[in-house]
Amino acid sequence: MTRDLRLLAASLFCWGIGEGGFRVAHSLMNAGVEQRVHPSELGLSYGLAETVFGVAIVIGAPLAGLLYRAHPAAPFPIALGLIALALGLTVSGRFGIREPSSPAALQASLSEESRP
Repeated sequence: MTRDLRLLAASLFCWGIGEGGFRVAHSLMNAGVEQRVHPSELGLSYGLAETVFGVAIVIGAPLAGLLYRAHPAAPFPIALGLIALALGLTVSGRFGIREPSSPAALQASLSEESRP
């Protein structure tokens, strides 16, 4: 029983680390969205980002299962490659960050958009 309890504790610890990484990635995604879009498009951008994030979660597990069935070691290098691709796109500046604007300029741009 003691061995089982230690194994359970170790498993829960590893799961917690993974869950923490998921939450960090999700928070960083939301922060990145906020920096890259105009404030008037923030709701749409958050919705699109959450949709892509959710679809990736739903599709990723079955794809990993199929890869595992084909070759048990296959999901790991492919996951590392996808992580490297995501980091490369993030670090490369491919998705530019908008320049911060003064409150007056922000108010002026919002009022221009609300005019018919």
